[in-house]
Amino acid sequence: MEQIPLARDLMRARSCHFLGPDMDVADGLALLVSQRASAVPVLDEGSRLVGILTEKDCLRLVANDAYTQVQFLRGQVSDFMSPIHHPLSPQMDLFTIASQFLKNNFHCLPVLEEGRIVGCISRHQLLVEILELERRRIVRTKGEREFQEIFEHPEARSHIESTAGSLNRQQLATILKRRKSI
Repeated sequence: MEQIPLARDLMRARSCHFLGPDMDVADGLALLVSQRASAVPVLDEGSRLVGILTEKDCLRLVANDAYTQVQFLRGQVSDFMSPIHHPLSPQMDLFTIASQFLKNNFHCLPVLEEGRIVGCISRHQLLVEILELERRRIVRTKGEREFQEIFEHPEARSHIESTAGSLNRQQLATILKRRKSI
């Protein structure tokens, strides 16, 4: 039986950018845009996670400022960031990580070890790993050719479901949506 990947195997440590709570929110938005990130963790001076600044936080800021006709993009990151109620730990397995993503609307979650951030995992990374795990399972049980036939040329959803029986309908739909966008 194949080992289920853990957060420590999936996380991006080097490419995870951070903001300080006292930074100008305009600088936070600039980092989100320049890094094409959907969210950036916010760390205090002791490198502890205090929140996350998301695209949605920035859109909310712009919408509120437009409504009140105040100059927008004024204030500190801490004024607009979202709290993190369910951070990840390096020992969490792939399915626990998926469960944590379902508890919030963040596209990216930080991985904490002993209260310090050690990396980030995105929903996209998680879906890629789920697909790779399923690919390895199919190859192990049916061979590479069967995998290619199923995922590149599906003839019927029921055929895919029977072959990929370890996936629920939602996971299967996610894989098929990803396949259509390629």
